[in-house]
Amino acid sequence: VVTSPTMCGNYWYPINGAYLTMNTNSAAQSTNYSQWSANLDKPGIYKVEAYIRNHPVISWQCPAKTVSYDTADARYTIYTASGAVNVTGNQRPLSDAWLSLGNRQFNPGSAVRVRLSDLNSETNATYSISVHDMRFTLVQETCYTLQLNYSPA
Repeated sequence: VVTSPTMCGNYWYPINGAYLTMNTNSAAQSTNYSQWSANLDKPGIYKVEAYIRNHPVISWQCPAKTVSYDTADARYTIYTASGAVNVTGNQRPLSDAWLSLGNRQFNPGSAVRVRLSDLNSETNATYSISVHDMRFTLVQETCYTLQLNYSPA
């Protein structure tokens, strides 16, 4: 069990190369989020994955409780070529593993972002929200067809 006297307040707690915060089910209490940005070279469909790092049981100080598991209701927003997509991911069973957030269309030069919030539907301050790396793997490159028209003089 990991205990730290600095585990009070609204922030992300660093542990084992990852960061944790407590969940909240109240939008008014939601203050923590993490955001990843990427520069992708090619237009196409990418598999989006979040890395969930293994960590020990956490003894939070504020509120005083032991938290054994990550959330089963991690709320990600993925900003794609066609707009924002909300995805729910189950971090609970994962330990040093990738969580698939699905395949998404991205274009180079567009705002490629993923955002994870501390807000979810679980009982307030019962689970940790874990953040580490985000991975974008090209699954299918988008090819554009060039149409040329010729009109003889």
